[in-house]
Amino acid sequence: MKYKNIPTALLLAGVLLMTACGGETEAQTEPVPETEAAETIAPEIPEETETEPETESETETKKQPETFTNYTKLTLSESDTARYDAGSGTFLVWFTEENVRYRDNDACAIGISGDGEAYSVPGTIDVESHPEFANGDYYTGIAVKPGDVIYDGTYTVTITFAEYMVSFPCTIG
Repeated sequence: MKYKNIPTALLLAGVLLMTACGGETEAQTEPVPETEAAETIAPEIPEETETEPETESETETKKQPETFTNYTKLTLSESDTARYDAGSGTFLVWFTEENVRYRDNDACAIGISGDGEAYSVPGTIDVESHPEFANGDYYTGIAVKPGDVIYDGTYTVTITFAEYMVSFPCTIG
């Protein structure tokens, strides 16, 4: 009876020995000459990690973000209220700063927000329609025409132009 468990013990010992050795075979443990290794062995990449070629739109989104402009916030004039002139379709804004410089071709954007929504439209600076804003080479106000339709409503309007920003409440319509 003693000898019946010996084959089981030997089998178990063999399995443990194979597991401990990692199941290596002679072909895996033989050294491969360096020249052969460089030519014949390619790194294996699992299917999950293979990458597809980047498309042009993916490449564009990975670019570094452009620098942000630090706008100087202008103080609105208390005597002349900023408003939307429906007749000319222009925002008219007076400010108290006297050394504000801009050109009619400066970049301009109009931010419209209200009722939990916000969007932006391009704007065009109109220096011809309000010559009273000119103060030599400087301006005391700005006239901006929106590039898109702004529907009737009460909004907070933010206009950015050159290196400046103005923000004011406005009712259109």
